Amino acid sequence: MDKNKSSQLRLLAHYLAATKNEVAIDKSVYSLCSCEPSDLGYAPRPAKLISIAGSNLRSIRLIINLAAFMWRVGLDKCWFLLDFLRLMIVKDRFDDRYSNLPSNLPIGLSFSPRALGVLESAGVLNGMGALIKCPGSEALDLDSKVLAFNFSALLTWQDCIQALRLSFIISSRMRKKALFDVWRLQSYTAFKWIAFYLAIEKMSSHKFVITDHYDRWAVLMDRLVAERSKKESSLTIVQHGSLVGLASTSMESSFSVEIPTRLCNVAKLYVYNEGSAEVFRHYILSHRATEHSLEVEFFKPKISLSPVSSDFSVLIVGHAICENFHLYLYDQVVSNSTVDFFYKPHPTVSPSKEIKSRGWHMIEQADFFPEVDLLISYPSTLVAEYEGRGIGAVLHPLAIKPEEYCEVLSRINNKLQAVK
Repeated sequence: MDKNKSSQLRLLAHYLAATKNEVAIDKSVYSLCSCEPSDLGYAPRPAKLISIAGSNLRSIRLIINLAAFMWRVGLDKCWFLLDFLRLMIVKDRFDDRYSNLPSNLPIGLSFSPRALGVLESAGVLNGMGALIKCPGSEALDLDSKVLAFNFSALLTWQDCIQALRLSFIISSRMRKKALFDVWRLQSYTAFKWIAFYLAIEKMSSHKFVITDHYDRWAVLMDRLVAERSKKESSLTIVQHGSLVGLASTSMESSFSVEIPTRLCNVAKLYVYNEGSAEVFRHYILSHRATEHSLEVEFFKPKISLSPVSSDFSVLIVGHAICENFHLYLYDQVVSNSTVDFFYKPHPTVSPSKEIKSRGWHMIEQADFFPEVDLLISYPSTLVAEYEGRGIGAVLHPLAIKPEEYCEVLSRINNKLQAVK
């Protein structure tokens, strides 16, 4: 087998392994929403779609089924070509100096605007040799003295064409895999994933630091590290969010997603507590990874708060999955209250029109956190971060059921009555 063919097969195997985790995550979300994947045509990112669709799932399913059919007959290639053109428009000039950075300093990777704050909170940012702005955080502004550059600076235009060609091949191969037949739309990530893989593959061996736990980007970095000498390259994960079962009303660590592709090459964890470390050991990392000396360091997530009100104020932490409860809460409490209520949507899932139309103070900026007196939240990272500032929370399950509304409402009313 020639080298190019072998490289293609290896990349296909890596991408399929990463996509299996994405499918597992989406299956978990469908389950939490009491919705079968077939109800939405096995669409990726169901939380966002359910937020858009509301109760009109039938129309959305018809659109998704049509898109899935068109995907099979060529829409995938149009999508990848569009991603290719977007990258070529915003791409930074190729600079081979970035591929030869000193290997004695760790390299951080930011896949979301929140990643920067997480790395700062764990105290690892200032010791880094560089921070790479990855897909999803290319527009990130960095005030730190750490060298920061866009991943596209590692790509030549020939690399971009290669990523486009490989995305065509991989999407075609995925259609022939029984596991991905109904989940074929998951390949929408192929071009960006491959382009990023080709970029980071050029870098010399490093100690890479990420804030992703088990998604496609975490699998990508784990596989890249595996192809290099363990003495020269390693992977560190910094916990970026709460690791709890999403039906939980507690911040105690648990887990609800069955991860098919576990990480094998993680050398160090930065986690909130021993419970989080145990979740990584038992559910995310492979037995091979845990058998070797896994270094664990604890840290408390930090947050910068901005004053917003001189009166008693409450922050509702939003998510598409529990929007119906928040609308109920607005009708029962917020609309008739003199308390200032702020609503902060999830940073990756836009709120519905119904949520936006209500009379609370909507927080649009992802990096803005109001200084309030109380949180109403599912078990999210913000609960731990606000708790570190002495601000308590009333917790409810992310996938809260209608029969649970009254009990949570009672706890909220008790808190509000206590301050009157």
